[in-house]
Amino acid sequence: MTIAQQIIVNTWMLFLEAAPWLLLGLVVAGLIRAWVPQTLLAQWLGGRGPWPTVKAALIGAPLPLCSCSVIPVAIGLHRSGASRASTTSFLVATPETAPIRSARPMRCSGRSSPWCVPPRRLRVR
Repeated sequence: MTIAQQIIVNTWMLFLEAAPWLLLGLVVAGLIRAWVPQTLLAQWLGGRGPWPTVKAALIGAPLPLCSCSVIPVAIGLHRSGASRASTTSFLVATPETAPIRSARPMRCSGRSSPWCVPPRRLRVR
């Protein structure tokens, strides 16, 4: 396989892996747009100061969105009246604190809890 073919195949595989998460983000953004009034969202997350930024991080922390699916939600928040600082706070805090982030290592390691993995010693040669 040539390099160009490998690039095309890898790009397609990356798209297939990210597509469900982008779709989830679009659905969550649509639900927020439909159920949360824009005036309320602009009141909570708009304006200056640290409080709207902290609220955006706290709202995004428990959401099970990965780094792919948080983008459409953040765009929806910004278009609904959230400030740039609040949108950025939501965009950074959500994938870093999402419950799915701790579920992935458990699934990959085959353990029931991330605390079950014993610490490994560093070997000095």
